[in-house]
Amino acid sequence: MSNMSYCRFQNTDMDLADCQRALKGLANGEETKLSRDELAAAKRMAVRCLEIIEFLDEQSGGDILMRLAEDRETEDSITDTVDDINENSEDGE
Repeated sequence: MSNMSYCRFQNTDMDLADCQRALKGLANGEETKLSRDELAAAKRMAVRCLEIIEFLDEQSGGDILMRLAEDRETEDSITDTVDDINENSEDGE
């Protein structure tokens, strides 16, 4: 379901906060493992968050994330970390 343009960021922010809580719950053993599809979506979402930050950094003309932007292995590191968190949580799909 798509968001209306006037509330897109508000709705997505609430959903992103829920996803953040779920990832923390996985890491703390409070959530069960993600299904294969949810795991793939969690990894895509984490990488997309990085891409948004990189875009904003470019737009600002800043070099705050220069080291991060130069490290093309960052995407693999993010998705590997999500895999690790999911793998270390309890089973349940």
